[in-house]
Amino acid sequence: MNGILGMTALALDTDLSIEQREYLGMVKRSADSLLELVDTILDFSRIETGKLALESIQFNLRETLNPTIRTLALRAHEKHLELNYRVDLEAPAALVGDPGVLRQIIMNLVGNAIKFTERGAVSVRVEGESEEEGRACLHFTVEDTGIGIPVERQAGIFDAFAQADSSTTRLYGGTGLGLTISRRLVEMMGGRLGLRSTPGKGAAFDFTVWIGKAGQTDPRAVAPLSPPGIHLPLPERRRGFHILLAEDNRVNQMLAVRLLEKRGHHVQVAGDGREALEKLGTADFDLVLMDVQMPVMGGFEATAAVREIEKSTGKHIPIVALTAHAVTGDRERCLAAGMDGYVAKPIHPEELFEQIEALIPPAPVARVGT
Repeated sequence: MNGILGMTALALDTDLSIEQREYLGMVKRSADSLLELVDTILDFSRIETGKLALESIQFNLRETLNPTIRTLALRAHEKHLELNYRVDLEAPAALVGDPGVLRQIIMNLVGNAIKFTERGAVSVRVEGESEEEGRACLHFTVEDTGIGIPVERQAGIFDAFAQADSSTTRLYGGTGLGLTISRRLVEMMGGRLGLRSTPGKGAAFDFTVWIGKAGQTDPRAVAPLSPPGIHLPLPERRRGFHILLAEDNRVNQMLAVRLLEKRGHHVQVAGDGREALEKLGTADFDLVLMDVQMPVMGGFEATAAVREIEKSTGKHIPIVALTAHAVTGDRERCLAAGMDGYVAKPIHPEELFEQIEALIPPAPVARVGT
């Protein structure tokens, strides 16, 4: 999927006829839908087989949810819907738990609400219900003004592959797994996912979970979401970095090299972790893009070797993990292994470039002597 989506995006960035652009646009939309389907089925499979374990790390509630809501706001804007989002100021900001699972639940519930709402608004509220020593009880509500769910269908709406009726599947698509996954994840966090709905007037899903507290943080210190329609300028892009790409798949190599070279960077390729170590020993690089799974020596082993060498040199080269896993906890495992950043496949170019820009420090500014 990384190769299909990446190469299609590269092709769309070339000179094409109107007909060719239309066909490639259809290919990309179909591939995006297939990727979403595969990811959903994999998530369901991991949960059903007990392979999904909850992380327990410190995170900020608003910093975790804000980027997710920003992404969902774009979907709502495309349908001319309002997306209202409010976090109670009394809700604790510093928490201990699994932010990835929380993001996934919100993404599923709000994504569903947007999909089944043609006019009106979708609202997301987070309230702090109560606290006790070391724990806080948070209440999440996702409400919409969409098609609603018939009373006779509400009891089974959380069953796997279930939707309100067959016409819903034909009209809106989807697998009917989003609510099943959300319910299982909420239950793993010790809560329960509930539903209130009036057909033709909308639906409201809510859940309450107990989650650990990690000290006191002023919730107002977190930057608010930008108002709709206001676009903050991106920092000026820097060019010409020397980047080592450690990747064994030929299609993925070609895709990453083309993306990076089009941005003005210089790239060398290593086919496995051992070759990457050899190249790092013979040339200076600004950054390493490290695939996690490679033959001979994988990305985690190669990163550990680099960090061991740096203990004697005193240097530090940024390493960005490239992984096709993209499951809960992967980012944390990569950072714990000594990597500085994380990009999931299929690669989204802007996400990749943002990681690179964030990790390579700016060149020192020359000062004129006095």
